[in-house]
Amino acid sequence: MAENFEEMIKFIFEIEEIDEIKFKKIEISEDKIIFFAFRGSQKMMLGKLTSGTIEPLCFILKMGGEYHYCPLNKNKFDEEIVKKFVAQYKY
Repeated sequence: MAENFEEMIKFIFEIEEIDEIKFKKIEISEDKIIFFAFRGSQKMMLGKLTSGTIEPLCFILKMGGEYHYCPLNKNKFDEEIVKKFVAQYKY
């Protein structure tokens, strides 16, 4: 019952939740690039933004052709971030 009620409320108020990992690329030099990974979360209601957060997760350093994963905020290695990074930047 609770799931149906929650779905009904989301439908009536057109509530949409977006939660995704994004990357921001910063080139330091030709052989040094930093890719910052952050989680962006948004909640939309009736087509308008009601809340949003940006949480830094890690950065990936490309130096000398090698990639180094560096977690932030006491986060640990996250395979999901690496898979998204590879899909976006390696191919």
